[in-house]
Amino acid sequence: MSIRVTEKCVGCALCIKACPFGAITIVEKKAVIGDACTLCGACAQACKFGAIEIERKKATGADLSQYKGIWIFAETEEGKLKNVAFELLGKARELAKELGQEVGALLLGNGVKPLAAELAKYGADKVYVAEHPLLEEYSTDAYSNIIVGLISKHMPNIVLYPATKVGRDIAPRIAAALDLGLTADCSGLSIKDGLLLQTRPAFGGNVMADILCLITRPQMATVRPNVFKKPEMASGECSVVSGQNVSGHSS
Repeated sequence: MSIRVTEKCVGCALCIKACPFGAITIVEKKAVIGDACTLCGACAQACKFGAIEIERKKATGADLSQYKGIWIFAETEEGKLKNVAFELLGKARELAKELGQEVGALLLGNGVKPLAAELAKYGADKVYVAEHPLLEEYSTDAYSNIIVGLISKHMPNIVLYPATKVGRDIAPRIAAALDLGLTADCSGLSIKDGLLLQTRPAFGGNVMADILCLITRPQMATVRPNVFKKPEMASGECSVVSGQNVSGHSS
């Protein structure tokens, strides 16, 4: 996967304003993409000249051992974390313990970085933060592009989303962009032979279906609020991945 700035660039700096990670600078009237880039695609969408091209390698089952970590999408509302984010963290913590992997949380919005401390107290080892005024209100394109970029770069093993209005909107978009499977409205999640066993109602709820994702990563599922128990809050510590660097965050 790669990103490049073509000769069409005129140095207008629209891409700088659009980048949630501060990864772009202008050098000699041409945009330069830095290491903080996550391939989210926000710059390419903002460019009026079509000067930014992204070639993204889709997640495949070529070497599944490269994919590590259990992520959750931490949905916010009016600047606060929704309760379902903590419920997903509790389940992610259980799965991570069995697999021996880290728990990550995706946190998007404007001025949301302080919420990382709260996520740490409920089990997040690492929080991936994207902040920008344009992210204050949920946008399907903006949010999905950023998460697709983060998944492509960091290669998690499992990603869980809330089966809320936002979660049901964004999860299929991400799955389609990366050519992945997605199990909706799960009522149970567990590990079987190193794989995520996803249980959901089928045939009008008369039977329960168990689903495994064998050949693509990450394994993705949505979970309805109140399905899993919210864990007890505890002291915690996480790393915050945002913009230019990774910094330790204690709580």
